[in-house]
Amino acid sequence: MVVHELRASAKLIQELDEIARVAYPEEGCAVLIGHAKRDATGLDTVLPARNVAPVNRRRRFTIDPQVLLAAQKAARRRENGVIVFFHSHPDHPAEPSRSDRSAAWPGALHLIASVTDRGVVDLAAYVLDASGRFRQLALAVADRSETRGIA
Repeated sequence: MVVHELRASAKLIQELDEIARVAYPEEGCAVLIGHAKRDATGLDTVLPARNVAPVNRRRRFTIDPQVLLAAQKAARRRENGVIVFFHSHPDHPAEPSRSDRSAAWPGALHLIASVTDRGVVDLAAYVLDASGRFRQLALAVADRSETRGIA
């Protein structure tokens, strides 16, 4: 299944905004769970995670393995369950970094937030394709008018 769009509620986006703002100036992270349908993936659950990177948490993240395990179990219990990785980039664009590229695997879905001392300023969705390149996906937010803090 080829994913062309990630869909999320304004409430879910607010949860991601909070994770990124609280973690700042370090990278915040979470695992999202959703379901795949045709060419879109709907996201409905956020599992906040500690950034357990052993060094340089301002530029690196490692999702707490316990949260990752819980997300994998939850996704398996669903029909067409999907996991999406979220992390923030403090004072940097919402674009995959070199370390993001080296840690990801083909088909992995990612949401990346650009966060400053004033909060999240951008949020972008990506998938790592089979050639090892990140391809940006559309991100549809239901009732975007309710979303504050995300440009």
